[in-house]
Amino acid sequence: MAIDSHLLNALGAELRSALIGARIDRVHQPGADEIILTCRGPAGRQRLLISAHPRWGRLVLTSAEAENPKRPPLFCTVLRKHLEGARLEAIIQPSHERILWLEAASYNEVGDPTRPRLIVELTGRLANLLLTEADGRIIDALRRLPPSDRGQRELLPGRPYAPPPPLSGIPFRESDSASAFDRLDQLPEVMLRTALLRLFVDISPVLADELLARAALSPDRTAASLTTADRQALAEAFESVAADLASPPRPTAYYEQGRLVGFYLFPLVRYARLSSRSFGSVNELLELALGVERTRAENEELVRRLQSALDTYRQRLQRRREHINADLAQARQDLECRRWGELIYSHLHLIRPGHDSVAATDYSSGQPRPAVIPLDPRLTPSENAQRYFRRYEKAKRTCQAAAYQLQATEADLGYLEQVATSLDMADSRAELTEIEDEVLRLGIIKGAPTGRPGQTPSQPLAFRSSAGNLILVGRNNRQNDRLTFQTASAGDLWFHAQGTPGAHVLLRLGGHRARPEELLEAATLAARYSKARLQRKAAVDYTQCRFVRRQPGGRPGQVFYTDFQTIIVDPEAGPAPTPVHP
Repeated sequence: MAIDSHLLNALGAELRSALIGARIDRVHQPGADEIILTCRGPAGRQRLLISAHPRWGRLVLTSAEAENPKRPPLFCTVLRKHLEGARLEAIIQPSHERILWLEAASYNEVGDPTRPRLIVELTGRLANLLLTEADGRIIDALRRLPPSDRGQRELLPGRPYAPPPPLSGIPFRESDSASAFDRLDQLPEVMLRTALLRLFVDISPVLADELLARAALSPDRTAASLTTADRQALAEAFESVAADLASPPRPTAYYEQGRLVGFYLFPLVRYARLSSRSFGSVNELLELALGVERTRAENEELVRRLQSALDTYRQRLQRRREHINADLAQARQDLECRRWGELIYSHLHLIRPGHDSVAATDYSSGQPRPAVIPLDPRLTPSENAQRYFRRYEKAKRTCQAAAYQLQATEADLGYLEQVATSLDMADSRAELTEIEDEVLRLGIIKGAPTGRPGQTPSQPLAFRSSAGNLILVGRNNRQNDRLTFQTASAGDLWFHAQGTPGAHVLLRLGGHRARPEELLEAATLAARYSKARLQRKAAVDYTQCRFVRRQPGGRPGQVFYTDFQTIIVDPEAGPAPTPVHP
C-alpha cells in the first residue's frame, strides 16, 4: 500500500497550498524513520509528519501528538540546525518520481542566506530522508549509504546527492491506448500485469490491477492471447483510468472485515464489493487510513513478538519443572537410605568382608519385612552405612531445595499466564508498551524498557453499574496493581475470576452498600476479562479491598485475599454495564 507518483503529485498540490511561505518553528524525530516539522504560516500552525518507513512512508499534515525521545537523534539535531527558522519556498516533485523536494530559505550562523533542501524519497524498502545544500551537497541522511562495489549510490555527508536510478518506460498520462497497445505487442509472452509495470514509468501495481479489473482481464493473460474484444475492453479501461487521473481527486479507502486493503486517488472497480470510505483530501486519506493501519500493523507485530517470547519462556519453565520433578522423585527415593543405614548397623553380624548385599529384616512398619540392601564390597559395613546416611542427608536437602524451586517455577508459570492473558486483552499501544516493559524487566526478552520517564500510564476500562456506581477493569498487571493498591478504597469491592489469570475488577461504592445486580455486573466483567471468558459458567470471587494483600515477594498484580464470597456467572450472557468513555 505504498504511495505512487500520482498520489504524491496530488498530495504535493495540497501541501503547497497549505505550507508555502510557512516558517519552520520546530523539528522533532519521534521515531526512527519519521520526523515532524511544526510550521507556522498563513494557514496557522501546522504539523507535517514525514515518514520514510519502507511500507508506511508518507507525508501528512497531522493533529496527532507524538512523544519525543529525551535526547534527539543525530539526524534530528542536524535538521534543527539547518531548518528551524527557515521558510518553505517550494515543494517540487521530480517528474514521475516518488520523491518530493521541500526547499527552504534561511540564514547560517554568520548571516549569509542559505537554501537547504529536504528530500523525501518514498521508494519502498529504500525510502530515505536527506538534507542537502542548494548545490546538491549532502548535509546528512536519515539512512547513510557507504560506497558499494555493487553500484549502489553513495549517500554520505559532504558527497553530492545522487537521485535513485531513473525508471524506464513511458509516462502513462502522456500516452494513448493505441501507443500503449503498440508497446504491449513488443512483449507478447509477458503476463499483462508485468508488461504494464514494465512499459509505463508511472504505473503502480494498484493502477495496473485497476486497468485489468476494468477490462475484466486476468493479470496472468499475455498480450498474444488477447482477442479483438479484449483489446477493445482494455482500450476503454485505459481511457477511463486516464480520465480519472485527470479529474479532481476523490480519495477512497477500502476495508475488508475492518482492515484496510487498498486506497487510491479515485474509486477502484476492483474493490467495488468491499466497504469503502471517501475522504475530503489526499492528506486526510493518508493521515487517517494509512496512519491507523500502520499503528495496527505495528501493534500486531509487537503482539506476535511478545507472544513468541512468552511461548519460548513458558517452554523453558516447563522443562525446568520437569527436571525439578525428576530430581525430587529421585531424592524421595533416596530418603530410604537412612533406613538402610540403620538396618546395616542392626545386622552387622550378618555381613562378611566382600559381601555385595545383606538380607535384613525391617521392623520399621510394625510388621517384619524382608529387605535386601546393596553394599559396596570395597567398604566396611560401617562405611556402607555412613554412605547411605550421607545420601539421605543429601536427599533431604534436595527435597527442601526442589520444593522451593518447584513452588517458584509454578509461580512463574502462573504469572506468565497472567501476562499472556493481559496480552490477549490489550487493544492500545500504551497497554502493549506496558506489557513489553514488563517482559523486558523479567528478562524474557533482551533490551532496555521502552517506557519513557513521565509517560502517561494506560488506563483501566470503566463502566457504570445499573445503580450508577463506577466499575473499573484492569487489563494488565500494572493496571491491576494500580487499581487494587492505589485507586481502591477499603470499602470498595474487589472481584477476580477464581483460580485463573484475569483482570482485577473494582466496584467503587463510596461508602454505600452494593446491590445484588451490581455484584452480578462486576462479576461478569471479571469473568469476561479473564482466561475463563470462553467458558459457559465461571466462578468469580469477591471481597472488600481491605482483605486483598500483595503476595510477599510477588510481582505486580500478584495478590492473595481472604473473607471472600463466590458468585457463578456466564461471561458472555451476563449483564453488561454501560461503558464510560474517556
